[in-house]
Amino acid sequence: MGGALAALAGFVFNLRTKGLFRLAVNSIAGCLLFLLLSLTGLLHLPLNPFNALLTGALGIFGPIIVALITFLL
Repeated sequence: MGGALAALAGFVFNLRTKGLFRLAVNSIAGCLLFLLLSLTGLLHLPLNPFNALLTGALGIFGPIIVALITFLL
């Protein structure tokens, strides 16, 4: 877990301004998706900085991976 977090942090720090803007937009979109799913009662996904960063880095696959991890663990 620590290695994955370090790799993700390294990925984030190596991005340029355009990449950071895309990361921020994807993170916000992922947080809104998490909140929408929680409000509708379909899924209850945890909303924390790690999940937001994962969603920002992976795009649409981020919430899917978070949902899979939530159900499997």
